[in-house]
Amino acid sequence: VNTSTADHDVRAVRELIRLGRLPEAETLTLRLARARPGIAVTLLACEIEEARPNLTKALDIVTTALTRSGEHPSLQLKRAQILMALRRRAEAFAAAERAVEIAEPDPQMLMTVASMYMQTNDPARAKSLLHRALEKKPDDPTVLYTTALSHFYLNETAQAGELLVRVLQIAPTNGFAWHIPSHLATHTADANHVA
Repeated sequence: VNTSTADHDVRAVRELIRLGRLPEAETLTLRLARARPGIAVTLLACEIEEARPNLTKALDIVTTALTRSGEHPSLQLKRAQILMALRRRAEAFAAAERAVEIAEPDPQMLMTVASMYMQTNDPARAKSLLHRALEKKPDDPTVLYTTALSHFYLNETAQAGELLVRVLQIAPTNGFAWHIPSHLATHTADANHVA
């Protein structure tokens, strides 16, 4: 199987999962596994089980892959996501942090794990990872915006505002970046209001 065919098949499996055609997705994944086993196929098998939803089986698949092939950031991240879905937060965060350690200095991994923290109302942890991603991609509007959001949730409005100004300088049509300044102005005015 050449690379372009394998890439096409991976996209086809993801589309079948999206459409809920899981038996077909599984058949194609098994064909891929025979022709070209690897991390991408393991992740697809997990995604199929997540869609069923059979999170325990998905966790077994990724844990077995980690045991067999050694640590890989994508596998650790998938493990963290499944553990989070199983509401096993402490284990999920440990796996997510391990994924970051292995993948360092990958800004996408830092962003993905930071998003996990943001979704679980832990903007302080997210902010730390986001600033590391910002060091790698200082002009990326998504990294800037998400970092601003973490500051906003921590009531660090001045820092959030500075980052949003940078977002708007780089991407002036970013609607999200225009939305938060109105909240910053209200938040700051409320905080400074003297009765």
